[in-house]
Amino acid sequence: MEELAKYKQIFDHSLDVMIVTDGEKGEIIDVNQACYDILGYQPDDLIGKHYSYLFPGKDDFLINDLQMYGDVVSFRNIQKADGKLCPMDLTINVLEYGTAKVVLTTLRDVTERIEAEQKIRKYAEELRNLIITKDKFFSIISHDLKNLFSALLSFADILITEFDEMDDGEKTFMVTEIGKVSKDSYQLLDNLLQWARAQTGNLEYSPEEVNFCELVDENISIFQTIATNKKIELISFCDSTRKVYCDINLVKTVLRNLISNAIKFSHRGGKVTVATEDKNGNLIVRINDNGIGMDQKTMNNLFQAGRHLTKPGTEKEPGNGLGLILVKEFVEKNGGEIWVDSNPGEGSTFSFSIPSDKSE
Repeated sequence: MEELAKYKQIFDHSLDVMIVTDGEKGEIIDVNQACYDILGYQPDDLIGKHYSYLFPGKDDFLINDLQMYGDVVSFRNIQKADGKLCPMDLTINVLEYGTAKVVLTTLRDVTERIEAEQKIRKYAEELRNLIITKDKFFSIISHDLKNLFSALLSFADILITEFDEMDDGEKTFMVTEIGKVSKDSYQLLDNLLQWARAQTGNLEYSPEEVNFCELVDENISIFQTIATNKKIELISFCDSTRKVYCDINLVKTVLRNLISNAIKFSHRGGKVTVATEDKNGNLIVRINDNGIGMDQKTMNNLFQAGRHLTKPGTEKEPGNGLGLILVKEFVEKNGGEIWVDSNPGEGSTFSFSIPSDKSE
């Protein structure tokens, strides 16, 4: 009796659910306190019921497993008193109890473990996709950089070796082309370095209050010469008094890339506008062009690293696809969202929001 009392005390105070079942009939004959604490069952709720009551849809697994394997370690979803399922590890043992056999089932709640395993699998999949994406992304960037520098070296080599035979017009053309390729290379490298800083967490976010129209005017002036050479009209429809709370450097990069793209994909003699509107207290910025536009498939892949969407402009201006990826990163870093509306042959409108809340 003393030995039985000792084991009864262990049984009652176990932190795991413990259920004793008649080995012949499969009826529950005893449960411990943890059965209520974890599953919500009082002893009277279970004693006398068949063990399958706890295992919906698994009427015969326990007896079959015991007959085939003897003691069993398994995993099952157990039905709680409130009808919900609880993931549990089961250890099932056949014990001699006098002349009878009983089955002792120990159940351990593994909800936290299952959730942790699911998170690990999710993070592992995200990491795997991120590595694949970055591998593709850097492959694309290295290809574009190589092409730009190959062109630059080629122009420089021709200029050096054939300088004396060239007339002034040819020399001007070569120097102009070297300047264009140099600018494109610099823009790609600048975007790449800023994107890399964003990925490593070294990109600072320093918001301050600023007149947004002044930012637009500053960036329009940067591209005025390029637009004029292409006979494209650059127009601002921004509220000259509207102030926003943002990181100036991030927003400047966003504007530079979107205005540059709008000019690049506009036809000669076209128009590019930058307009703003207040919506739900936030500032919505729209950069519109009447250029070549794009289809839905292209729009779906615009902001995804690893998708090689490089496409030359209407006058063969080179592109690398990095600018829009950087734009998305910076808009979201500033707390906003970006989206695009477009149809082939009808131009595109890139829109992004700048939240009004002064929160970092």
